[in-house]
Amino acid sequence: ALNGRAVTVWAGNFNGGTISLTGGTVVVSSTGAVPLTVTANAVGTGNGGSVSLTASGAAGTLSLDNTANTILVSATGGSGASASGNGGTVTLSAGSDIYVDPLTLTANPLGTNGNGAKITMTGGTGGTGNVFVDGSLSADAAGGTGNGGTIAITMASATPFDISAGATTNGIRGIVSATGGGTSGNGGTFNVLNTGAGGIGMSLPTNISVAATNGAGGQISLVGTNGPVAIPAGNLNANAGGAGNSTGGNINIQGTQLNIGGGALNITATGVNGGAGGNVSLTTTTSTGSITVGGGVGQVTINANSGATAGANGGVVNISSGGSLIVDAASLNTSVGATGNGASVTLKASTQDNTGNAFLQVTGNIDASGASNGNGGTVSLEFYENTANPLLVGAVGARNFISGNVLANAPGTGTGGNITFTNRSAASALNIELQGTGTISASSATGPLGQVNVNQVGQAVTVAGAGAGQGTLAGFVNASGSTVTLNPQAINNVLNVGIVAASAGDATASATGAGSRLAIGEGRSATATGDVYLTSFGVQVNGTVTSSKAAGLVAITSPGDLAFTGEGTVQTTGGGATTIRVAAGNTFDLNLESAVNFSLGAGPGHTLSFEAMGAGGTITTARNSNTTISGGATLQVRSPELNMGLNSAFTASGASPIVID
Repeated sequence: ALNGRAVTVWAGNFNGGTISLTGGTVVVSSTGAVPLTVTANAVGTGNGGSVSLTASGAAGTLSLDNTANTILVSATGGSGASASGNGGTVTLSAGSDIYVDPLTLTANPLGTNGNGAKITMTGGTGGTGNVFVDGSLSADAAGGTGNGGTIAITMASATPFDISAGATTNGIRGIVSATGGGTSGNGGTFNVLNTGAGGIGMSLPTNISVAATNGAGGQISLVGTNGPVAIPAGNLNANAGGAGNSTGGNINIQGTQLNIGGGALNITATGVNGGAGGNVSLTTTTSTGSITVGGGVGQVTINANSGATAGANGGVVNISSGGSLIVDAASLNTSVGATGNGASVTLKASTQDNTGNAFLQVTGNIDASGASNGNGGTVSLEFYENTANPLLVGAVGARNFISGNVLANAPGTGTGGNITFTNRSAASALNIELQGTGTISASSATGPLGQVNVNQVGQAVTVAGAGAGQGTLAGFVNASGSTVTLNPQAINNVLNVGIVAASAGDATASATGAGSRLAIGEGRSATATGDVYLTSFGVQVNGTVTSSKAAGLVAITSPGDLAFTGEGTVQTTGGGATTIRVAAGNTFDLNLESAVNFSLGAGPGHTLSFEAMGAGGTITTARNSNTTISGGATLQVRSPELNMGLNSAFTASGASPIVID
């Protein structure tokens, strides 16, 4: 026997030592019917030691079995009834197969308190290989206080890694557990990676336990790089537990397909009390790997809720489907506690399908809003659309849609969240149509606004209401594309332009519902290589508006009265005869309440025009205001009536004329 004890006496408290055996093959030869015993146990309250066995040759195998010419491994922590002592570390690696009788692998804590063991098995390092555990496998913490341990198993096999009582060849014949201590402690970790075509399966999702009685939830990762993951209906949990403010755990499932049998799979990674929700990630890597979130047969429900008390933040959900992604929002839960920050939700459809026949379809609201004074969360939506059809928000369609709203609001003093839309079809426009009361909002009641991002390099970007009174767009809207059109049409909508850039044409921002306004704040901008059109009943410019087009136009207009305010810059930088036009609707009034700096190209032919045309139209300037023109450009004031505020003026210098018509 090889003995890795730290000392050669039994008295005292000592950690186990380290034993490492490495070779192309590991062969045990004995004269009697006994195995090789490899021991790195602790003494007293010490921590378990470390045992590493490696058979690196392509045909190298490892067998832990209580028979002749095999191996027994022990790296236990603590001792009977000891107050502490963490479990040890066991690492097994083989070029081909690994076989383990779990009765011959002992590394857990033996005392009252202590963390669970760390067990790593890697088969097939030389090409292909299986890992088979002939019974249940545990890395549980001690019964008192301690975190669950770690079990990580990797292989390259065409045979599914099966976690069930009937497993053979590749898998665990029984259950696997890495639970936290009975008094307190976080749940442990269980990771399986099959890089072969076999994927991963199990008879029951409850065959995996990373439970926490009083601590944070554990971690489960099931990855079939080149094969499916098959899980029957039931519950797969990584929940927090106990009286503390503990966060939910992490569950990651990835395969070529996600196959759920017999009903719905319920995945939960919830926090408790003031603990945040956990993390849930689902990924399929082939075009046939569609995912449906819902409560029906073959579907999955997701709960990454926080605890219910103050400050508990929402969880994180990432779903990436190689095919279609169908979501019933009622089955995707990321609720937050009082004053908590909103969740993070990422939904990606058609990541492996470029035919335009796989879709993102969401029934209900996607809501990552905070609570009370918490911040808004994050929503990221990715779809594939290679036709002229828009992504619908607020209605059901035949292709890509969200039937409800997309929200990442801060309902109090917090900061609004972040919402991003992406069309994976790089050669196609990003077109979003807001129908009915359809809303995209990353707003805040009294705090800083969040961000809405709609960018499509080299292609047109449009976010528009389907008709009069339809569609709300809230938060700072950042949009970039060859052309940009923003046109929500709900009443009382404030369209806040963030960074808008049209690289090969016009930029248009309109908010024309009754009572609506448009604002470009300090540090924000609307720029275009074409013309720039800003339309609303109230337009405020504290940032920058620029047209770089030769003979370009910046038009700031209204269908009715126009109140123009701000202290920013409106400019044309192209050659030729450029124009800046500020105009109320025909027969309506223009109120100039701004200290905006107007800048046009040098030389004659450029025009700055203020207009309130038609019977009854009036231009009114604010008191103490002064609009200046220079460099030969023309300042034109056109209205039946002009009311100049006290100490207000229009001023021209150089060869610039002023024309009042």
